[in-house]
Amino acid sequence: MTKLLRLSLLLPLLFVFSCNKGDDFKKSNNSLIDDWAKPVSNEIGQMITLSAATYAGRSMPETIYDSVNSVLEASDNVLKQQWKLAWFAFDMQKSLLMFVVKHKTIPNTYTLCIRGDDFSNLFNNIETLNIFQLTNWPYFDSNAKLAQGSMKIFDAFLNIKGIIGKDNPPTITITDFFKKELSDEQTKGRPINLYLSGHSAGAEQVLLFLSYLTHIIESKKIVESSSVLLNAYAFAGTSFVDLEFAKAFEDLYAKYQDSQGKILLQYKEVFNIKDFVSFSAYSNFSQAIYVGYPLSSLFSTELKLLTNDIDKELKKNNIRYIRVGNKVHGTLLNISFMGLSIPKLPEKCNSLQDFASYAGFYHYHNNYAKALGGSSLK
Repeated sequence: MTKLLRLSLLLPLLFVFSCNKGDDFKKSNNSLIDDWAKPVSNEIGQMITLSAATYAGRSMPETIYDSVNSVLEASDNVLKQQWKLAWFAFDMQKSLLMFVVKHKTIPNTYTLCIRGDDFSNLFNNIETLNIFQLTNWPYFDSNAKLAQGSMKIFDAFLNIKGIIGKDNPPTITITDFFKKELSDEQTKGRPINLYLSGHSAGAEQVLLFLSYLTHIIESKKIVESSSVLLNAYAFAGTSFVDLEFAKAFEDLYAKYQDSQGKILLQYKEVFNIKDFVSFSAYSNFSQAIYVGYPLSSLFSTELKLLTNDIDKELKKNNIRYIRVGNKVHGTLLNISFMGLSIPKLPEKCNSLQDFASYAGFYHYHNNYAKALGGSSLK
């Protein structure tokens, strides 16, 4: 069995199970923060709920716009009907979903929301598993690299044309939307508060879009005179980037923490200690299996063989992935699922399906929402 096939047996099970089942962080001392738009209330709860909203209606793609919109219009969740869809893009062929919501009362406040993987889709499946080759990240002035599949997914997101209003045709990319929406004509030169939110592989895309948007804002391609707070939340993220990427992001982050310029970055990576999916991307896969799930002796040996093969293939290609949050002081938040109602799980993991039931519980977006003061969505 090839290494890729072994990986293809492990990761889709974990993601399929996992997707179907404000004062917490160190603040910047940038004096410009006082001049920014008022932050939303229960910020982290709203951000994880918006991430969860990206999964709404995934079983009914024909009505997915209405499914997402119904979450925003519902009165029984923490969003409190405060957001409205401003731009919406869905590539049904590749099963990629991304949208922007705009706050109804806080001026110039937006959230870019990005959905994670859909392993029932061929493009998603192939490119998410495409981690054994690296490619260059063109938006840093360094030799930064990331997994080839992650870059292909980013490029696909970047080129999706979205709609503004349900009945309009898809004509505008996310870059062109922001260029229009964040112009001085629209913002009146007042500060802009731009959140980014994603769960799982969507969290990886949050990291990439944060880097990309900072790059094009620096070069004044989408913002003219306004100050911009880029405030990113990466929940239960996978991020297949190398050390050079992590260093470049660390430099970028430091540059816009204490600067008196026009940009301020906030990046919050949120995970729980038992989330295998989140940890497998950053350490050896063979080490990540020891997250506390009860393994039978026989299955433990089988899982070690599988994950060791993955590690050997990465090592052969001189690839080691890095958790970017380790390079940015004060941005990691480990949450606990204590207090959540735990479903009946196998007493011991005797198969990949048993293992995936544990991984699914600890990775599930709705469980993150419950643990973080957000809303669990149907």
